[in-house]
Amino acid sequence: MLGNRNKRRTKDGTPIRYAIIDESGHPYYDVDDVGPFAMGAVVTDDPESLAEIALSQYSNTSKRRKYWVEPGKGELKRSRSNDFVSQDVLNRLKEGDYVMLVVDQPILSEADNPIESGSAVYAGTLSRLLIRLAELGPEGIYRIRLDSNDYVDRDLLELLAKSAFDKNSPRVLAKRNPADMIESDLGPAIQPVDIMVGQYRRSLMEGDEGFTKRNRIIKAGNRKKR
Repeated sequence: MLGNRNKRRTKDGTPIRYAIIDESGHPYYDVDDVGPFAMGAVVTDDPESLAEIALSQYSNTSKRRKYWVEPGKGELKRSRSNDFVSQDVLNRLKEGDYVMLVVDQPILSEADNPIESGSAVYAGTLSRLLIRLAELGPEGIYRIRLDSNDYVDRDLLELLAKSAFDKNSPRVLAKRNPADMIESDLGPAIQPVDIMVGQYRRSLMEGDEGFTKRNRIIKAGNRKKR
């Protein structure tokens, strides 16, 4: 069974959690892909099990069968996967020992969200996700892993993560290698997260209000008032 063989623990048994984060859509108005910007995290203490989900699936399945790529030989992405593969990945995440969180940001118009605003929107959405992750995630020591992108670098990612996590909380940031970037084509553990957040964005665009509950995903809004 996935999720039970490679669990990370400290010597005293504290879980080491990996929060693996990806996004879907654009943090600015794109006339060719109008819709909200979404970001999501899958939390696990067994990242190899996430990689196994990706490596067990055919990729490029949105194309005709002759263009499908054998499991383990291509990058799994929502934009290049058919509905069967996408739902199978969601089912395995839902049934496994994972915690999933999502946030989204409306992208209303080119005037409100020009391309120049992309970095600010991306960083702001990421910050909201990290804050809610630190409040709602399972207890343990966290390492943050983010899909490489053009909007934030590793230093900013680490700064946002340190700002989100309270040192006195039961969820703390790891002292060693607390935050880093992952290239999705080289890191199969992030590929199921791409599927999950892509499906979430699709549910927003289709008005599927039951998506998060049906798939055991926490929809994390703004930070709670204290």
